[in-house]
Amino acid sequence: MNPFFVYVKLFWFFLLLPFLGYAQQPSHYKLGEDELEGVDVYGIHHATDMNYYLATSQGLMIYDGYDFKSLVNQEMRMTSVFNIVEDYKGDIYCHNLSGQVFKLVDDELVLFYTVEKPINSADLSIQIDNQNLLVVCAGKILFIDGAGEVVSDTRIGYTSFPTRISDGTIRLFAKGSNTFYDFKDGRITTDRSLVLKDSTRVLNTIEFRRAELLYETVNGNVYIQSDSTLSEVINMEELTSKMKR
Repeated sequence: MNPFFVYVKLFWFFLLLPFLGYAQQPSHYKLGEDELEGVDVYGIHHATDMNYYLATSQGLMIYDGYDFKSLVNQEMRMTSVFNIVEDYKGDIYCHNLSGQVFKLVDDELVLFYTVEKPINSADLSIQIDNQNLLVVCAGKILFIDGAGEVVSDTRIGYTSFPTRISDGTIRLFAKGSNTFYDFKDGRITTDRSLVLKDSTRVLNTIEFRRAELLYETVNGNVYIQSDSTLSEVINMEELTSKMKR
């Protein structure tokens, strides 16, 4: 599961309109104040169909610009869902912490795949690769087609959240071997030249300006990678300065 999911008790949605004058404040609207009362929101995805999908404690919620709709599945072992991803065909997936992966089909939440082997629920995560396969990380890496069939799998242990960068590559960090892995075009490559100086494990990878990658570690440090070089650990003030350039 992505360790940096958004956790809020109430979802405040702001739609910013263009400035009408130099001194005028942008207009905004509060949405979902009643519909999301008592609901925990873990993530938001704005899909190509222009709907907003919310991963919540009460299943997958859809906001179409007018109404909120909550979707659950009778086979759910737990209703909280996380990590909404969208494939290249516009299909929406999410998962819970009981090893169940769900797919949105005709406005219904369908049980798509179940990780049978006991797993550490905090390490379950999903992503879409450049061949439009669903990548399920749960102790091993599963590549699953749109029909729910496992095309291939590989065992590299528990990993960081799989991040898809702009060229379609999925980059993740294997916790047991302290190794970075890239998945693209059905091939797996490793880069053992990237070594974190504090010998810690990566929690998350973020693409930065399409030329660099940021790695945040369990120790709270941030590394920045340009080409194949990792810079010194940078602090948040330095990172903020870089992002403003």
